[in-house]
Amino acid sequence: MRFSRLSLALAPVVLVLTACATSPAPKSIADSAAADPRLTTLTRMLTEAGMTDTLKGTGPYTLFAPTDDAFKALPPATLDALAKDKARLKAVLSNHVVQQDLGAAEIKNGNVKTMQGG
Repeated sequence: MRFSRLSLALAPVVLVLTACATSPAPKSIADSAAADPRLTTLTRMLTEAGMTDTLKGTGPYTLFAPTDDAFKALPPATLDALAKDKARLKAVLSNHVVQQDLGAAEIKNGNVKTMQGG
């Protein structure tokens, strides 16, 4: 079985999508985020940063996905600055992506290497 996970920061929700040989392929991380009404800001920012195609790829990826409520907690000037600086936006969002398949039980406080390299 292949697993895709979308972990939602600041919300007690983890989407787990599975598939087997007789079912259609699971949604990508990007498609799962786009389908969740709590992630409209993140979905827009992933598109603006040019990361959608990457997150539609085969992965594996784990996305720590800030909800719209998390983005609302940021000062509007911060979001405006990120929208104007695509390289910085991509760097910030890349820090929310781990290039491995992490289940909820595997996520603990500590360091993990992100797509950004940190």
